[in-house]
Amino acid sequence: MKKDKYFVDQDIRKAETLPPDAFVSKEFLDTEIKKIFKKEWLAVLQLNAADLKLPGSRVPFELLEQKLLFIRQIHGKQDVKCLSNVCTHQGNLLVDNSEVGYDIFTCRLHGRIFSLDGKCISHWPDADLCPADNLKEVAVSNNGIFTMVNFLGNRESDVEIVQVKEILSKFPLANAERTELKASERVLDGNWKLHVRNYLDYTHVPTIHRESLMSKIDFGSYKTNVFVNCVGQIVRAKDSKYGIGLNGLHAELHGQFAIWIFVWPNLALNIYPFGLSVNSWEPVMNDSAKTRMRWACYVWDRAKYELRDEIWGLTRVDKEDIEYIAKMQAGMNSGQLSRTAFSPKYEQATHWFERKIYESIFEK
Repeated sequence: MKKDKYFVDQDIRKAETLPPDAFVSKEFLDTEIKKIFKKEWLAVLQLNAADLKLPGSRVPFELLEQKLLFIRQIHGKQDVKCLSNVCTHQGNLLVDNSEVGYDIFTCRLHGRIFSLDGKCISHWPDADLCPADNLKEVAVSNNGIFTMVNFLGNRESDVEIVQVKEILSKFPLANAERTELKASERVLDGNWKLHVRNYLDYTHVPTIHRESLMSKIDFGSYKTNVFVNCVGQIVRAKDSKYGIGLNGLHAELHGQFAIWIFVWPNLALNIYPFGLSVNSWEPVMNDSAKTRMRWACYVWDRAKYELRDEIWGLTRVDKEDIEYIAKMQAGMNSGQLSRTAFSPKYEQATHWFERKIYESIFEK
């Protein structure tokens, strides 16, 4: 891919948006997966923490269509490890469903045996074992609410992990209740970047959400703050009794309708008066026009949560966003679009995001 074709200037006054090709090209999608998603920390929202409470617990899951497995160790600190769920002999899946077992597990196809840390400890008696027989390990970080993984094995000191933990520490999540045992998962129309860009773009609220979200907020109070690896957005509730009022928060955050925080590359932390809503957008392999969205919610005020549609209109807003993102993808596919300038006043967050895409692919 030619670097100049996708260049997004660091100076928003000079920058142009990514070309439509970035939203439809399989080559661009494959490069994003390799240079962004296989390098950055990713949230595993489909995991219910209760599934891993017992030593020896094994929970299979998929991420970027990789077959993976969480295992809580039995000995020592009983840490959780993330391993490949694919037998190194002939590719059989090792664990089909969540289970609790002993300090080894065995492939049901030919009997290859692994320890809980992924080491192959037994197979054919006439063959020597080598490092390639061990299961590949993926780095794990748990912030007390959900688990994150990193395919490159990066350290927990990485800025994204530190930021997520710091953000979550400010809210009463210790006693929050997860609303569903498993995260909601949907495959939606639209490239994953369109979903993120829509999340970061508040200027569509008066048009697309004029009868839903717009009626609930003081739009003139909207504020966006762009940081190195995250973006924060806040807006005040029209009726202060429906605003956030948690003890210990900065005074500026009281009375806000919501606090929306996007953490690079694909994680959204949405704080409402009733709790924390978390969602992620994941590319669908081999289909740049589709996105896998996962969602989980942790509630500290059940009464307000029951009013989430009546007061905060979340289901309707979600439906409106999905409808228009599908239309934007159709526009990207049309061949009628070209690059355009950013608004220095209104599009700081979307410029930041598209610049991060460019930097990650071409400058790292």
